[in-house]
Amino acid sequence: MAGITLTSAALAALPLATLGLLADTEVCVLPERVAIVGLAGGAREALAQAGSGLMASLDDGEELTLIVREGDLARLQSLWPEAQTEAHYRLVKLVATLPWNTVGYGAAIAAALAEAKISVGFLSGYTTDYLLVRQADLETACAALAGLVREAGRRIV
Repeated sequence: MAGITLTSAALAALPLATLGLLADTEVCVLPERVAIVGLAGGAREALAQAGSGLMASLDDGEELTLIVREGDLARLQSLWPEAQTEAHYRLVKLVATLPWNTVGYGAAIAAALAEAKISVGFLSGYTTDYLLVRQADLETACAALAGLVREAGRRIV
């Protein structure tokens, strides 16, 4: 399989509808840096304490994960000294309305970023996906995503 990349293999396996969604995707970096905060499950009062700094949350009962504006992190760390935190991230918005039955979109994104040696976290909204990317990797991640969008567009013509 010489010459076959992870990204090209992922694209080759995609339905035409997914290729079209990828080709139409606009990559948009949100302006603020964010941080990831992990708290023990049951810390639901943290949602109210986070206030306007809260951008996203996930509570599975064992752990509460928050995505917060980095500018609010020091205040929140003083409220939650036991919290685990990771700072210096950016949210990359994938502007594409994705039906919930879309197959392979996230896999193609992950393949392109893995090939570029970028670690990424995925957040899915109802119709829009976001990526958590380290600030230091942002330029490389955006270039990899732009290349993926271009290649998807070439394959649907």
